[in-house]
Amino acid sequence: MNTKTKTASKKSGSLKKPKIVPQTETGRILEQFADDHVWIARNREKLLEQYGEQWIAVENGKVIANDTDVHALRQKLAKPAFTCVEFLRRKPLEMLI
Repeated sequence: MNTKTKTASKKSGSLKKPKIVPQTETGRILEQFADDHVWIARNREKLLEQYGEQWIAVENGKVIANDTDVHALRQKLAKPAFTCVEFLRRKPLEMLI
């Protein structure tokens, strides 16, 4: 696979992700997936106001679906495996392993 990696600098300065130059369909999907995760992080406070304690699905920097149940949310999606999905919560989840 022939890909190039660059570091993308953000205006906020705290969010950085590897920049994959998409040369294949898979590369383009992965690039958009990573961009959507960064978009959620940058817009977290605003998203929490509207979608707190819910699952959201994001494509191209837009919320396309939301639900309190992740299984119900995934059923709403045309391509669930290729859609950025995150749970929005103010307090971090604590997990015991």
